[in-house]
Amino acid sequence: MKGTILVVDDERSIRVGLKGLLTKEAYEVSTAESGDEVLRLLASQPFDLVLTDLRIPGVDGLSLLQQIKKRHPDPLVVMMTAYGSEKIAVDTSLSLLTTTKSYSSCARH
Repeated sequence: MKGTILVVDDERSIRVGLKGLLTKEAYEVSTAESGDEVLRLLASQPFDLVLTDLRIPGVDGLSLLQQIKKRHPDPLVVMMTAYGSEKIAVDTSLSLLTTTKSYSSCARH
Protein backbone atom coordinates (compact mmCIF):
# COMPACT_ATOMS: atom_id res chain seq x y z
CA MET A 1 0.00 0.00 0.00
CA LYS A 2 1.37 3.42 -0.97
CA GLY A 3 -0.56 5.48 1.58
CA THR A 4 -3.98 6.46 2.86
CA ILE A 5 -6.19 9.05 1.20
CA LEU A 6 -9.50 10.55 2.26
CA VAL A 7 -11.62 11.78 -0.68
CA VAL A 8 -14.29 14.32 0.28
CA ASP A 9 -17.03 15.44 -2.11
CA ASP A 10 -20.79 15.72 -1.92
CA GLU A 11 -21.11 14.34 -5.45
CA ARG A 12 -21.11 10.55 -5.37
CA SER A 13 -19.69 10.26 -8.91
CA ILE A 14 -16.62 12.30 -7.93
CA ARG A 15 -16.01 10.20 -4.80
CA VAL A 16 -16.44 6.91 -6.65
CA GLY A 17 -14.31 8.03 -9.61
CA LEU A 18 -11.41 9.29 -7.52
CA LYS A 19 -11.55 6.25 -5.25
CA GLY A 20 -11.39 3.95 -8.28
CA LEU A 21 -8.42 5.77 -9.82
CA LEU A 22 -6.46 5.96 -6.59
CA THR A 23 -7.20 2.37 -5.57
CA LYS A 24 -5.80 1.18 -8.91
CA GLU A 25 -2.58 2.99 -7.96
CA ALA A 26 -2.39 0.96 -4.71
CA TYR A 27 -3.61 3.68 -2.31
CA GLU A 28 -5.98 2.85 0.53
CA VAL A 29 -8.93 5.19 -0.03
CA SER A 30 -11.83 6.21 2.19
CA THR A 31 -14.57 8.63 1.20
CA ALA A 32 -16.78 11.18 2.94
CA GLU A 33 -19.56 13.45 1.76
CA SER A 34 -19.90 15.91 4.68
CA GLY A 35 -17.73 17.87 7.08
CA ASP A 36 -18.96 15.88 10.07
CA GLU A 37 -18.05 12.62 8.35
CA VAL A 38 -14.57 13.94 7.54
CA LEU A 39 -13.84 14.87 11.14
CA ARG A 40 -15.18 11.53 12.40
CA LEU A 41 -12.98 9.59 9.96
CA LEU A 42 -9.90 11.67 10.79
CA ALA A 43 -10.45 10.99 14.49
CA SER A 44 -10.67 7.25 13.89
CA GLN A 45 -7.67 6.68 11.62
CA PRO A 46 -4.66 8.52 10.21
CA PHE A 47 -4.56 9.72 6.61
CA ASP A 48 -1.59 10.84 4.55
CA LEU A 49 -3.68 13.01 2.22
CA VAL A 50 -7.13 14.60 2.23
CA LEU A 51 -8.61 15.55 -1.16
CA THR A 52 -11.62 17.75 -0.44
CA ASP A 53 -14.13 19.78 -2.35
CA LEU A 54 -14.32 23.43 -1.33
CA ARG A 55 -18.11 23.27 -1.00
CA ILE A 56 -19.53 20.37 1.01
CA PRO A 57 -22.63 19.99 3.21
CA GLY A 58 -22.33 20.89 6.88
CA VAL A 59 -19.32 23.21 6.62
CA ASP A 60 -17.59 25.30 4.00
CA GLY A 61 -14.32 23.91 2.73
CA LEU A 62 -12.16 26.68 4.15
CA SER A 63 -13.55 26.17 7.66
CA LEU A 64 -13.07 22.44 7.24
CA LEU A 65 -9.45 23.00 6.19
CA GLN A 66 -8.82 25.05 9.32
CA GLN A 67 -10.46 22.40 11.54
CA ILE A 68 -8.44 19.61 9.92
CA LYS A 69 -5.15 21.46 10.38
CA LYS A 70 -5.99 22.39 13.98
CA ARG A 71 -7.02 18.87 15.03
CA HIS A 72 -4.90 16.73 12.70
CA PRO A 73 -1.89 18.66 11.36
CA ASP A 74 -0.18 15.69 9.67
CA PRO A 75 -2.17 14.98 6.49
CA LEU A 76 -1.58 17.08 3.41
CA VAL A 77 -4.81 18.72 2.24
CA VAL A 78 -5.65 19.40 -1.40
CA MET A 79 -8.75 21.47 -2.05
CA MET A 80 -10.74 21.02 -5.26
CA THR A 81 -13.53 23.17 -6.62
CA ALA A 82 -15.39 24.04 -9.76
CA TYR A 83 -16.20 27.45 -8.26
CA GLY A 84 -12.77 28.58 -7.10
CA SER A 85 -10.88 31.70 -7.88
CA GLU A 86 -7.29 32.71 -7.64
CA LYS A 87 -8.16 35.07 -4.76
CA ILE A 88 -9.65 32.24 -2.67
CA ALA A 89 -6.53 30.13 -3.20
CA VAL A 90 -4.16 32.98 -2.31
CA ASP A 91 -6.15 34.08 0.75
CA THR A 92 -6.39 30.53 2.05
CA SER A 93 -2.72 29.79 1.48
CA LEU A 94 -1.61 32.97 3.19
CA SER A 95 -3.85 32.41 6.20
CA LEU A 96 -2.47 28.90 6.66
CA LEU A 97 1.16 29.84 6.10
CA THR A 98 1.15 33.00 8.21
CA THR A 99 1.26 32.67 11.97
CA THR A 100 1.73 35.17 14.75
CA LYS A 101 4.63 34.30 17.02
CA SER A 102 5.78 35.91 20.21
CA TYR A 103 9.50 36.51 20.35
CA SER A 104 9.46 37.83 23.93
CA SER A 105 10.73 34.49 25.21
CA CYS A 106 13.75 34.49 22.89
CA ALA A 107 17.11 35.01 24.55
CA ARG A 108 18.99 38.18 23.57
CA HIS A 109 22.67 37.94 22.77
